[in-house]
Amino acid sequence: MTITSPPDTLMWEARAQAGRQADLLSHIEQTMLPTVLADPACLDAGTYLGGQDRVVLIAHFTSAPPPLPVPPDDLLLRSVHQWPFRSARNTPWVCGSRDGRLGRRMTTTGKQQVGLIRC
Repeated sequence: MTITSPPDTLMWEARAQAGRQADLLSHIEQTMLPTVLADPACLDAGTYLGGQDRVVLIAHFTSAPPPLPVPPDDLLLRSVHQWPFRSARNTPWVCGSRDGRLGRRMTTTGKQQVGLIRC
């Protein structure tokens, strides 16, 4: 399979200084997430927490995603990583989990929506 269309999804990942994951998440949700959601091409965006004080932001767009800014150095253990992707299927993204639990996402209207994943 040859990929010819531009990416439409951005995965952004940062590793916080030890014990600063909550501070990094707060910074992302207060400064970066509103900027991402204000982009007319943004469909939705969500933040996720991982091991080793990682914070991930995944955003879906109708066109190529823009690179996101870097948080203040005092919050970061190392450089931020950003990967643009293209959706594998032409179906709307709905968050949740494979076991049917509900998930939440932020939309461009700034409201949280609840949905089930489509597998």
